[in-house]
Amino acid sequence: MISGFYVDNLRYLIIVVTQLTIQEKFLELAKQKLNPGISIAEKIALLLNMSKDSAYRRLRGEISLSFDEIGIISRDFNISLDNLLLTDNKYVTFSYRVIDHEILNFEHYLESILDNMELSNVSENTELIYAAKDMPIFHEFCFSELASFKIFFWLKTILQDPNYKDKSFDFNAVPEKLITLGKRIWEKYMVLPSLELWNEGTINVTLKQMEYYFESGIMDKAQTLKLCDVYTKLVEHIQSEAEAGRKFNDVNEGGSKNNFKIYYNEVSIPNNTLLLVMGDIKIAYVECNMLDILTTTNKYFCDQSQKYLNNIIRKSSLISVVSEKERIKLFRIMKSRISVLKERVENAIENDFRSIDRY
Repeated sequence: MISGFYVDNLRYLIIVVTQLTIQEKFLELAKQKLNPGISIAEKIALLLNMSKDSAYRRLRGEISLSFDEIGIISRDFNISLDNLLLTDNKYVTFSYRVIDHEILNFEHYLESILDNMELSNVSENTELIYAAKDMPIFHEFCFSELASFKIFFWLKTILQDPNYKDKSFDFNAVPEKLITLGKRIWEKYMVLPSLELWNEGTINVTLKQMEYYFESGIMDKAQTLKLCDVYTKLVEHIQSEAEAGRKFNDVNEGGSKNNFKIYYNEVSIPNNTLLLVMGDIKIAYVECNMLDILTTTNKYFCDQSQKYLNNIIRKSSLISVVSEKERIKLFRIMKSRISVLKERVENAIENDFRSIDRY
């Protein structure tokens, strides 16, 4: 599932580079990666051991950068040249960031999501399109109990964090700062205009995770039943948001009118696909290993992703604000699936707990 709305740094990707030479594009990327307040000319002069005047001439395009100079700059600024040099549509360059306990821990991972959510809201003409095979994690951060469970599951089962190896689930097992970060991510998503494509199976992954922890003894009956109740509240909350056409919190603070569109697709959604559209700028996100994200601004790939998403939209029913019957149908099915799991947990006998997949 896509559980990370992640890019290396959105500032580096929101760059209009049309009608520029390769050198101009390259230096524009370098400028965007430079910390505010630092002169690009001074930085280039220092890197290349030359005068500031010589650096300015390269910045103005009066002198071409040599291969050695490009190599020095690209290494220092961590710039990939593939996007600048590869024009064949069969080649697509992605930014990849993997969670590593030594390099990028989970707290930093959540902080990066928060940073990019904030940057996504700087443009007025912005929309996130999300084909949701699984429940978008932004929603699950809305309730602290559910956020605790999801973060615990990722740390223990997916990332195999040694600190959680022998732990059983507890609502207080996850550091409060991670729950707070999740809540802040939800608050940013709440005001971001989004279009989500759902079907009846969108809630299944989280339900299966609950079932797995209950069956394996990592989570007890009371905890599982509580999570079922919280998950039901979340589904009901999203149903209310769909009815209103906007995302909001428990005190009705949130996004503007029509900032939330949700479509019901009765056919299976094969994978989680996200496309952030900010005017002419598009950023595509591809899930990898559940938590890791591949990101690209490649125009051909983003355009093809948009065509794919538009095709799903055409085959789906808009259920936010309109189509009350279809909206009620979808959320009734979801709540009934949670109820089935809850009933089985209440009546569970050891070694006789049947999977929700059979129903």
